[in-house]
Amino acid sequence: MKLNIPKDKAIEILEKRKSEIYRPDFEPSVWKGTVDEDLKAIFGYLDSRWLKISQIRFDTYIESDKIKVFETGRKQASGFMDTFIEQIKEYSKIQEENIIKSETVYKQKYKECQQEVNQLMNQLDEAITIANDNFDELKKQDSEIASLKKNTVQLQDITIIKLFKLLGNLPVKQIVGLISIIIGILAFAGWCGSQIEKSTNRTITVDYKEEIQQLKKDNSNLNDSIVSLNKILLEKEKVLKTVIKKDSLK
Repeated sequence: MKLNIPKDKAIEILEKRKSEIYRPDFEPSVWKGTVDEDLKAIFGYLDSRWLKISQIRFDTYIESDKIKVFETGRKQASGFMDTFIEQIKEYSKIQEENIIKSETVYKQKYKECQQEVNQLMNQLDEAITIANDNFDELKKQDSEIASLKKNTVQLQDITIIKLFKLLGNLPVKQIVGLISIIIGILAFAGWCGSQIEKSTNRTITVDYKEEIQQLKKDNSNLNDSIVSLNKILLEKEKVLKTVIKKDSLK
């Protein structure tokens, strides 16, 4: 049952019509017409309650039965008014209970959505932190690689011209002895430097390439996770907005 006007107002109107039944100036035809319009305004034009009022008899052609029929009509009219009022109270109570249940359900759903959104936000923050850490680690590894390459023994900068400039200011005997020593040192240093460079470059290349590839892979996975979390967050926000909108309409 759906009321077209507030419950209290509908009861007030029907109580007033009931009180009119036993007035000295009670006019059945006028009263029936008024109640007919009231019922249609309260319950709608498709409701059939007005038919019950229209079927009440307040008069008869038999003179001896006129008073009896009139009083019976009054009792029927009063009884219908009581019935309609009671129906409004009962159905309104049921509707109020249903509204309370619905509000409880929506509040619970709203609370659950808030918790899910908070969890997603926390996961997103963690993912962003991990991604930033990986970016920092990748930069650190790049810096270490550059430093190792810079500090590796390099012989390409040592030239004959530079050696002669250094030796030009020394005595002949010292030059001869020094050249012999330098040649030996350079030969040994060249061999050691070559071996160290090969070993270091090979180790660095293998180790750091693997770490860099793994970091890039982890970073890509984190980016995918962040995108996925953002999509889930947007969906949850839509559900949350829908729940809030329904709750506000209630």
